[in-house]
Formats: sequence, structure tokens, C-alpha cells
Amino acid sequence: MLRNLVVLIFLFFFCSAGWIFLSHRPIPLRENLADRECTDPLIHLEEFVLYEQQDGVPTQEIRAKVGAFYRPNRIEVSGDFRIWRMRKGESESLEAQYGIGWLRDPEGEFSLTHPLHELDRALVKHRVTVRNHGHRLYTEEAEYESKTSFISGTQPVRVEGETSWMMGDQGFKLHLEEEVLHLLGHVRGAAQSASTP
Repeated sequence: MLRNLVVLIFLFFFCSAGWIFLSHRPIPLRENLADRECTDPLIHLEEFVLYEQQDGVPTQEIRAKVGAFYRPNRIEVSGDFRIWRMRKGESESLEAQYGIGWLRDPEGEFSLTHPLHELDRALVKHRVTVRNHGHRLYTEEAEYESKTSFISGTQPVRVEGETSWMMGDQGFKLHLEEEVLHLLGHVRGAAQSASTP
């Protein structure tokens, strides 16, 4: 009786394997990759710094612990992520723990030499700091949109300067080209006049 049971189990698995083998349509690797979103990055960087220079002078820098580029147009960076650039003779930077960005032209080739020029929009999270003109803006989440040249967020924000501070409890909108900051919601702050000798 036990022998018959073992033979029946063997026949069941053998027939099942044969049915799976005969009904399975092999899919070429290229077709398989094209039909699904690729979860493995095309480019993977660890502990990296990307520079852009003009006439031998650094003008932009991107650094992070980990960075990855996914097809067709997504970039992810994490771990002490920082973007720095010189604009109009002033230093600007954005720091966060995590960032995700989308490039303008997903059909074009991604260039490691000009990644900021190709950025269409981005989202940064966790301990976000924006430094501009001696001011520091702190929040937990911010979004960048290249079409409007805005950095904005809906989380509470704190802005600190040399002699002042302001807080907005419902976020902010910072227009990069016009250099205008709007704090949203209930706003409070304090300022001291600069002491003269």
C-alpha cells in the first residue's frame, strides 16, 4: 500500500512538471525587461561626488552615500544627500536624507556631467535644509519643479537668518529666480536689529 502511494505521488509530480514544461512559453530576456518596470538600477553609485565646472571653477556639486538611475528617467539618492551650486555669485545648497528626481527627456541619454540641468522635478525628504543668501530653511519634505522654478512644501518650516527667524505651520513656496519666499499658514517670527558700534 505504501509503495502504491509513493508511485502515485511520483506520477503526480512527473505529470505536473511535464504539463508546466509543455505549456510554458519561453520569453526572451529583452522582452521580459521591456514589459515590466526595471527594478535594478542602470547606474549605481556609492559614496559619490559629481562636479560641474566652468573654466576650471566648480559651479555645481551633487553628493550622497548612495545613488541610482532607473530607466526611463528616475534618479534616487540617499544618505546625507547634498546639492550645491553657484548662482549669481552666491552659494546655494539643498541637503536631505533622501531624494528622488525625474529627468526632462526620458528618451535622451542621461549625462552624469550635467544632471541638474536635466532635472524636471524632484522630491526630497527627511531633515531638508535649503541654504541661500545667508538664510537656512528647515523642513521635512520639499518638492522642486523646474517649469515654475519653485521649491515648495506642505510641512511646517523654519527659516533662520543672522538676526531673525520665522516659522510657517503649513509649508512654504520659494521662487528661485525671483528669490521670493512665501510662508504658508500661521506665521510667526522674531527679528533683531543689527547693532552698530
